[in-house]
Amino acid sequence: MLATLTTLFLAACGGGGGGDAGPAPGPAAGGGAPAATTAVQIGSSVTARPNTSYAVVADGSSPIGISLAMADAVQPGDTVRVTGAGSAPWQLTTGWVPPTAARPSPMPIVIDTRNLAGNPQPGQVWTPRLTPMEWHWVASDRLGRVLVAMDNPGQIHVSRDAGQTWDPGLSPVQNWVGASVYHTSGPNDVNGLENVNVLAAAFGGGLFETNSSGFWVAVQSGMPGVDFSVRDWESVSAIDQGVAIAAALGAPIYYRASTSSPWVATVLQGTTTPTVSGWRGIALSQTGVAVAGSQDGELLVSTNLANGWTPRPVVVNGTVLRDSWYRAAIARDGSVMAIAGRFNSGLYLSRDQGVTWTRANTPTGDYTAVSINGDGSVIAATLTNATGAGAPTGSVQVSRDGGATFAPLQMPGTDTNWRAVALSSDGNALTVAAGTFTALTGQLYTSVGNRTSYGPGRLEGGRGSSVELVFDGATPEGAARWSVRSSSGTFSVR
Repeated sequence: MLATLTTLFLAACGGGGGGDAGPAPGPAAGGGAPAATTAVQIGSSVTARPNTSYAVVADGSSPIGISLAMADAVQPGDTVRVTGAGSAPWQLTTGWVPPTAARPSPMPIVIDTRNLAGNPQPGQVWTPRLTPMEWHWVASDRLGRVLVAMDNPGQIHVSRDAGQTWDPGLSPVQNWVGASVYHTSGPNDVNGLENVNVLAAAFGGGLFETNSSGFWVAVQSGMPGVDFSVRDWESVSAIDQGVAIAAALGAPIYYRASTSSPWVATVLQGTTTPTVSGWRGIALSQTGVAVAGSQDGELLVSTNLANGWTPRPVVVNGTVLRDSWYRAAIARDGSVMAIAGRFNSGLYLSRDQGVTWTRANTPTGDYTAVSINGDGSVIAATLTNATGAGAPTGSVQVSRDGGATFAPLQMPGTDTNWRAVALSSDGNALTVAAGTFTALTGQLYTSVGNRTSYGPGRLEGGRGSSVELVFDGATPEGAARWSVRSSSGTFSVR
């Protein structure tokens, strides 16, 4: 898949090329020896060319832009270097690779900044969003550009610019409890946002979904005698093309194979037994592996929802746990799944599709949300009412080593009733909210680190600042990535 994305990127830029499509940031990858670097002095904005070194010689206060949205062929290992020689500030801007017939959506460009002098880490710098509300759920698309925040009771607030602006979009006022963001493909997608939809669930209400015009519409079951409109919905999970599962208390887990497919009530694998239970948390990976947890202590795993579910007892150190399972999450690639209970519980992880489980080194408490990034390397959880010596009353716990160790984030403000968390697929964008449904308000925050924003991002420098970028190819999230190879001076990351 990565090789295909890289090929498409190169074709869109006017050329071909080979090499590894998804190397770790740092040294040049693939393509053999890099081409010779051309030195150019500039006094006005330009579109970059590969293997070129730009000296910004302009003076004044107007920024000089160097766009990475190139028309030339770009191959892994190609470089771009910028040095500030004059007093004018300069900006390395990202943008999008235009759509092609083979790839209807544009490919966003991103700069990985982990080797940048003064690079901000994810979770270090937080931006408050909107006003305090009774937040209950947050969700993110794989790029961290389309965000959802739900207050309970209230509306669904959607951002399509990584949290800068939000719009309730005429969403109904409901007791919103869950949402999932998914991508589809289609023509005329200028900036990769038109084909991003949201599936949402309301407790004591219905399922709702954004349509092609961005309006909210009630989801119909398509099954005779099955009304989705007034149910105690608890959780939804959707992946690309609208493949989705939805769960409510005292009902089967429902599944659809695409946005155009009817919903069906799922069963236990090899039987006709419907999956009726007090479902609270469900999660679906892009590979089709799914997990579901019930407040009645049941846990189900499926590797093919069309074939049904398999019960998986949660066994930790030889002991079977029947917790009041409340939250479930799974990596986009299906490699890691997590579950946590609603009251006085721990966080439990599995790396073999629920066959074996381990307890994470997080506090005992009331878990309110769990999120896992694309490859399972980053895991985040929110909880309140933690117990034990030295445990904070409420915290946002994050692991960046695949769940081996967790540590609480230093959050701004005075909130302790942390309610929800969502990660982008690369794990570098976090959305976190506090609040207690129908009772206490809390603040919504976003944080991005280790990279610029996808598409409309930029790296800003000035006189004496110098940076060299190397092109890596396509990322698993479907972006064209440049990485900082070396730098000196002072920078701002947008």
